[in-house]
Amino acid sequence: MNTKEIWKWIGLALIGCFLLPAAALAQDGQMQTPLNKSVVSTLKNNPRLDVLKNNREAVKHDVRKAKGGYLPDLDARVGFGVDRHSDTVSRATDYYNDWDKREEYSLVLRQLLWDGWETSSFVGVSESKLDSVQHRVFDNAESLALDAVIAYLDVYRQRELVRFAEDNMDAHKRILRSLRERQEMGAGSLADVRQTQSRLSRARSSLADAQGGLRVALANYRRVVGEAPPEDMILPVKPIGAVPETQQTALKRSRTGNPKLSAATSDIETARQNMRLSQSKLYPNVYAEASTSYDHWVESSRDWEHNTALMLRMNWNLYNGGSDVAEQDAAMYRMRQAAADRYDLMLEIEDETRATWSRYQTAQDKIQNFRQAKKYNQQTLEMYLEQFNVGQRSLLDVLDAENEYFQTSGLLVTSQANEIIAAHRLLALEGSLLSALSVDPALYTGPPNK
Repeated sequence: MNTKEIWKWIGLALIGCFLLPAAALAQDGQMQTPLNKSVVSTLKNNPRLDVLKNNREAVKHDVRKAKGGYLPDLDARVGFGVDRHSDTVSRATDYYNDWDKREEYSLVLRQLLWDGWETSSFVGVSESKLDSVQHRVFDNAESLALDAVIAYLDVYRQRELVRFAEDNMDAHKRILRSLRERQEMGAGSLADVRQTQSRLSRARSSLADAQGGLRVALANYRRVVGEAPPEDMILPVKPIGAVPETQQTALKRSRTGNPKLSAATSDIETARQNMRLSQSKLYPNVYAEASTSYDHWVESSRDWEHNTALMLRMNWNLYNGGSDVAEQDAAMYRMRQAAADRYDLMLEIEDETRATWSRYQTAQDKIQNFRQAKKYNQQTLEMYLEQFNVGQRSLLDVLDAENEYFQTSGLLVTSQANEIIAAHRLLALEGSLLSALSVDPALYTGPPNK
């Protein structure tokens, strides 16, 4: 290898050393946004998810229990006691009326061969229940993530409203200070001062309302997330490429990906397996049995007995008052109920998707209009102040312009928060919110907290 090739490989190695850490940092930065941290903390701290996780683990053991029906049973029996036995043989003896000791030992191995699909139906019921529970765990994880997004954006919005209210109050203070200086110099009127003082009191009231709303938002955030919100909150962006572009796309995704619908589908399968289970009562149970026993002093005998048997046994209930038929009918109607519940749930999810899409579009339209209105309000306020200083505008015009700028700023940030909430709600309805936020699946697929 010549010197030129050596330097070429050294250069490539250096480039790789710089690019790999940069890519890792970029990926880590994407994972560690303040909003993502809030969602992760919610999934770690909220007890509601642990409730469902524990239920999921219990159902897993139910599956193992049901599958145990395929395996053989081994029973050991030991008995010690006394008995008194009277028959033709014993009555010919002198001790037929005596109480004698009795010993029994037995070992029975039983293997099920056929039970009319009862065991396989039990397994099917437990497995479909497990599927349903897993979908419900995922659904609750998506719901908790959406709750965290809403709580995060509510705190962000309330902080912005407090900041706007403080700016509005400071602006009224500056105007009041300027008017007092004018009055002292004889260029202003007391009426203007009193008017500004009245508006300043209203601005302070607006600030108090905003601070009260912030306290409520902070308490709700702590309840949902389990910790205090970060100080460095930023307005999150919509997940690029994840939000559906049309209402029809949103509806299609919600029909196929919503975890509630997936759980309802598993519930239908559970009902179907229960109906199959009820039909197994019409068939006999056939099993093979191997047994060995040792009996001593049984039935007044002074000897011992040892028995070994290999048997093929059948147990078949021929009549039990029509209970089996009634159970089948009940199972059939429960399956129909599960199907009707799923259809009703699908209609509900479709309605919610349409409503969320409407709010999403409305928020986008409002953002565009309020952004323009805020720009025009700011320009109007600046021009009114200049005109007021030269006597071309009244004080009331300036105060109204200041108040309109304050109101529009609040409406803009509210619309921005509503747009992002609606976007994330659409993702939750289609079951893709957690993946869009790059949340580690182990947080909801892993075991519960101990």
